[in-house]
Amino acid sequence: MSIHDYLDSRLISFLGEETRDGAIDALIALLDEEGYLSDRGAFRDAIFYREGLVSTGIGMGIAIPHAKMKNIQQ
Repeated sequence: MSIHDYLDSRLISFLGEETRDGAIDALIALLDEEGYLSDRGAFRDAIFYREGLVSTGIGMGIAIPHAKMKNIQQ
């Protein structure tokens, strides 16, 4: 198994957003448009909760926002 097995190339995006929150909201919208979210609001809450613990930014304008949720499907 490799990371490629977990990535969907339609969800890799170069954003023009100026803020962290704007970028995360744009990514959430993309996930929702592609049919990955059953509860957009709960997902957003989980992502921002996780960001509140520690940033998921890895540098040079790159981040991998993520969170743990019950009842999530892959």
